[in-house]
Amino acid sequence: MIRIGAILMVFAAVLLSAATPLSAGTSPSKIRLQSCVLFVAGEGNIDSIAAMLKVRFVNESEQTLKRIVWRSQTPTGTIDIADSGTFSPGISVYRHPLYKGKAWKTGRFALEIMGPGVCTVMQTEAADGEVWKASGITAAASIDIPSPPPDSATPVPATFDNPDHNPIGIISCRFSLYWGRGAHGTVRFRNLSPRPIDSITFRGLFGDAGIDVVKHGIFTPGAFVNSGDMVRHELPANVYQEYETLDSPASCVAVSAHYVDGTVWQNPSVSPTEPPFPAGVP
Repeated sequence: MIRIGAILMVFAAVLLSAATPLSAGTSPSKIRLQSCVLFVAGEGNIDSIAAMLKVRFVNESEQTLKRIVWRSQTPTGTIDIADSGTFSPGISVYRHPLYKGKAWKTGRFALEIMGPGVCTVMQTEAADGEVWKASGITAAASIDIPSPPPDSATPVPATFDNPDHNPIGIISCRFSLYWGRGAHGTVRFRNLSPRPIDSITFRGLFGDAGIDVVKHGIFTPGAFVNSGDMVRHELPANVYQEYETLDSPASCVAVSAHYVDGTVWQNPSVSPTEPPFPAGVP
């Protein structure tokens, strides 16, 4: 289980006082991002959302910094998280700022995968009080975490004649990667085709990366299936953190399905090879 303290959202409106000397924000912040991971949990509103940021970076300025405000992207909004410390020039720093709040232990997660594009620097404050602030700064956009749909959300069509149409009606899925314990995935779905299926390859989505697991069984047409815990012990390269996805249909995709009669459906919209995780510093 990931042990994460809840973090309150820190919006741009409560950043450093305008009375502090600011630079115009037209020059780079001189923070070189190496990797960035954002965890978000909650019920979907500002009073219940919590988050944790894991970020690796190098301060390439000539000043020691004491505060950095990060803005992270999620599929449905943005979140600003401030971190205070001593960030010396030229040193690779690994931080995971935490802010305790009431939103933890909701049992639902959203994730943005490790990668420099996940977060940007909105503001820095040097040890001598000098502040750099990104130009055009706006308030963080509200994050929406949707509720998992009911089992009846995916209808079963009367006929299924289009071979390119996805025969797997995903209702919701949730994937996690635990360092040392492999990948785990749970998918709720229906077989929307008129033929029984005996194996399905699902891909948990982690930003631009993905990890595939295979579910075997006999899945009859129209039947609702809860896959239970699907485990893959071997993790792909460059997996350095523990990741969770939102319990949502958007958290995974069906890559292929093998029918009992021996035919195979291959999803034309995704690569048959799982996309790699970005290289980073372990």
